[in-house]
Amino acid sequence: MIEMTAAAAGRPRVALASADRARWLLVLGAAAVLGAIGLRVGGLPKFDPGGPLHSAGIPCPFCGGTRGTLALANGDVGVAWSWNPVVPLLAILVVAVIVRAVVGRLTGRWVEVFVPRKFVLGAAMVGLVALQVNQSLQAERLLGASA
Repeated sequence: MIEMTAAAAGRPRVALASADRARWLLVLGAAAVLGAIGLRVGGLPKFDPGGPLHSAGIPCPFCGGTRGTLALANGDVGVAWSWNPVVPLLAILVVAVIVRAVVGRLTGRWVEVFVPRKFVLGAAMVGLVALQVNQSLQAERLLGASA
């Protein structure tokens, strides 16, 4: 009888690796931190960063992301959450990525998390629908807040 591993059985798993095979995560995290610092120093952009849905009067899941990031950079998690709940959640992930990189550099062991693609896609779809509902409920506020 062949024993299935956690990954083969479709369950998430965590492993330690001797090399950082996801260095791109740190690059993305650093870019996010630099973007937040740029907003903190320079304020909101002078142009409307909204996409085509915003121009059509429909809030997208990312509406409020810039203002939420600025609020978070100013230390106001509640306001950041009210503009776009994804902003504080992504900030937690960025902190985790930075901690992973520091610990990996110090110990020579990097944490790797494997999650089945079905789970990631399902969670992303449910999350995007929930976020779209949340953003639609505050459409007037989001669409009325031009930079």
